[in-house]
Amino acid sequence: LPYQRRWVEDGARFKIGLWARQTGKSFACACEAVRDCLVRPGQLWVCLSAGERQALEFVEKAKQWARAFEMAFSGHEELRDGAEAVLKAAEIRFRNGSRIIALPANPNTARGYSANLVLDEFAFHEDPDAIWRAIYPSISNPLRGEKLLRIVSTPNGRGNKFYDIWTKSEAYSKHRVTIHDAIAEGLQVDADSLKAGLDDPEAWAQEYECEFVDEGGVLLPYEMIAACEHEEAGRPDRGGDGARYVGVDIGRKHDLTVIWVAERVGDVLWTREVAELRHCPFDAQEAAI
Repeated sequence: LPYQRRWVEDGARFKIGLWARQTGKSFACACEAVRDCLVRPGQLWVCLSAGERQALEFVEKAKQWARAFEMAFSGHEELRDGAEAVLKAAEIRFRNGSRIIALPANPNTARGYSANLVLDEFAFHEDPDAIWRAIYPSISNPLRGEKLLRIVSTPNGRGNKFYDIWTKSEAYSKHRVTIHDAIAEGLQVDADSLKAGLDDPEAWAQEYECEFVDEGGVLLPYEMIAACEHEEAGRPDRGGDGARYVGVDIGRKHDLTVIWVAERVGDVLWTREVAELRHCPFDAQEAAI
């Protein structure tokens, strides 16, 4: 589509894209990386994605472009680490020596590469500030040649590196694509039905209209919640002898009554049990508490 073509054909060294969800930003970035690998032998492109699944999806898009360009490549390797079998990298090798590598983003995987770089959904990376500090020196080393930097993401509030670069830096060629822009240039979706199905004005503004929603209106940012998630949380059978705390939020008609039990283990409060009560008279709630 025209807005994707403008992105691919923009040869600026530093580019940043503020794009709505499902408008093809990763597809366009994969196109540019594959095309560059074809015309400049020996190139290395590294894509840091928000997670393992997204890294694999980027590689799949690059493979589609490689086939479209009728370029033979040696295959798709998954490098795994011991018994854990956790994906560390996905790689495409071209016959002219170029490579495309996709990695789940974290500060450790970001270090060590001197490559053209794609930061895919950068606003949703775990600890984007640390990733930025780890990766930027590798693309700015003049002894290793000029490297290209592409940053694309949907907004994720204002308290992250993506927001800072978009709003404050003049060094980047900037591309903004809302869902309305994409539809006007040929994307075949119905904005009205999408908005009605989402039924969340704040999410619509951020995810589809590229507005940076002020996190000041959110009690707990999603990044803070995600940092506290653990598979052992919420399991009463995993409890020990630590002090227990119970918090209760009372609801009656519209909201749930929630009883939350936490155990102190060292300096961490672990969730042990969560009870949700809906449409219960108060005597039943009191009995449950």
